[in-house]
Amino acid sequence: MSRALAGALTAVALLASTGLGWFVAPASATDPLEIDQQITDQADVLGDTQPQVQRALDRFFDRTGDRLYVVYVPSFESATPDEWAAATAEKSDLGPTVVLLVFATKTRAFGHVASDPKFTADGLDAVDRDQIRPALRNDDYAKATIDATEAY
Repeated sequence: MSRALAGALTAVALLASTGLGWFVAPASATDPLEIDQQITDQADVLGDTQPQVQRALDRFFDRTGDRLYVVYVPSFESATPDEWAAATAEKSDLGPTVVLLVFATKTRAFGHVASDPKFTADGLDAVDRDQIRPALRNDDYAKATIDATEAY
């Protein structure tokens, strides 16, 4: 290998390892998040339906006393939806009476965690099956969220 080629490869490797080169992938926006709002829409799927979703979250709180958070991201990377939700809930320190519903819009994957024991695995599975999945067939994330809040 010529000294010029070796020097060029060394420079590329140095740039890549320091984050200054083009070969470094950008930090993923879909790593588990630290959230401080009830609605986090990094996938831009709600648009003008966000106020309707917020009203549904408010009705959920009025009815249950639990706060529901919802997050929309493009993907969960290599985590399962429930793992991603749990990591986001932990990172965000959301409190003891919380439901966190998360959506990955590129794959229509979703998951949740609930800290209140009144939200059972069977109950959450029924909401998944009867409310969330039908709405996601039409990529209607607002409807999936609103229907879930009414069924929990």
